[in-house]
Amino acid sequence: MFTVPKVLESSREERPSKSGGVLIWTFLEIEYTFFANDGSSVVAVVTGEGMDSGDKSANKAMAVAHKYALLQIFSIPTEEAKDPENDSPEPAPKMGTPEPTREEVRRIADEDLGGQRLSYEDETLPFGKSKGKRFKDIPADSLKGAADWIQKNNVEKYYDLREKILSYLNDTGLPF
Repeated sequence: MFTVPKVLESSREERPSKSGGVLIWTFLEIEYTFFANDGSSVVAVVTGEGMDSGDKSANKAMAVAHKYALLQIFSIPTEEAKDPENDSPEPAPKMGTPEPTREEVRRIADEDLGGQRLSYEDETLPFGKSKGKRFKDIPADSLKGAADWIQKNNVEKYYDLREKILSYLNDTGLPF
């Protein structure tokens, strides 16, 4: 008996590691054809994922996929706790996850108010530790820090929000 693998789908992604390095995450969808001595065959399609800081992420994904194809085809019970993916370093959260836009935050907040428009005093901050909090519930120095961050990082999509923050701080007379 022998097995013939065929990669149906493959993707790779770089992710930061907790230590600041780079991890390669590989996803494979593999079709395994199991041939018997009499020439008959059975096909199984499985997925495998592997992550590695070097060049072994695809190898790990293939090893995991093959292992699970064998386990599933032959209904092999196992008590083995160690899989190749357990040797993979744990990644940091995926970078580049977009924060909701100010417009999205405002739309959601407007819906929560039954269609009433929010005043800037009730605007919510869409990022940082104050994400989702209303201006009036955030310390003035944190609001000023958010406004400074928007300007320092030149985040165009938050320019209007920055103006709202500064207007709020000026109108309320809060020290910042």
